[in-house]
Amino acid sequence: NPFNTFSRDNILNVGTDGASQTPTSIGFGHTYLIGPNTVQAFRFAYNLANNWRIGSEYFSYCDLGIKIDCTYAKTRMGALTITSGFATGNGSTADDTKYKQHSYSINDDLSLVRGTHQISVGGTLTYGKHERNTHFVDGGTMRIDGSVTGSGLGDFLMGNLTQLTQGGTNHVSLDQYLLGLYASDSWKTTRKLTVNYGVRWEPYIPQSFLDRGTVNFDYARFQQGIKSKTYPNAPSAFYYPGDPDFPGKKGLYDR
Repeated sequence: NPFNTFSRDNILNVGTDGASQTPTSIGFGHTYLIGPNTVQAFRFAYNLANNWRIGSEYFSYCDLGIKIDCTYAKTRMGALTITSGFATGNGSTADDTKYKQHSYSINDDLSLVRGTHQISVGGTLTYGKHERNTHFVDGGTMRIDGSVTGSGLGDFLMGNLTQLTQGGTNHVSLDQYLLGLYASDSWKTTRKLTVNYGVRWEPYIPQSFLDRGTVNFDYARFQQGIKSKTYPNAPSAFYYPGDPDFPGKKGLYDR
């Protein structure tokens, strides 16, 4: 059962996380005979993929009296690894992470027979959106290797920590449009010769970060020592949404 909450008295049971995946696909199509020489075909598709890496709930480092930031991990802790000892906590650094991806697609094709020509025109438009909310090491991962006492368990009992890795949650929300238009012709010039030709247009429409979670780097700004007005403490050359001349809608970054 991926939703199982492990007992608080045996944290050694929480070495793995669960998984819940719910893909959904819907398709609809309609072909209409407009006339003896004209056919129209319409298609619509919707795809949804929800993925959840389910983290176990038990207690946090703060519950054990360890002075660490437990803002984002109040009911769990990151991996704790002791050399020549035991390992506990969830081994995944992306514990309790959710992904949501969905797309809508419309296709329309028109086929016409006119004399010795069989003409096809149509296009497709797809909109896709990706959302991710990951708890990447926000519970804190700790490593104790025995470098002080010569024993991993000895350092554990003495409280000698070798390495701590911790960060906040990470949220990404972006979308993108895909557009394609085409026209083609199959021309039967003679009984023994058919000429096929056509054209297709697929403009590149860049991704947009909906949560303004992006950054741009300009080497010229680095040479001039220009800093961000939005985040003054950031290194020079970096600038963010809200800063003058940020690419915005003109580039690959923020909408």
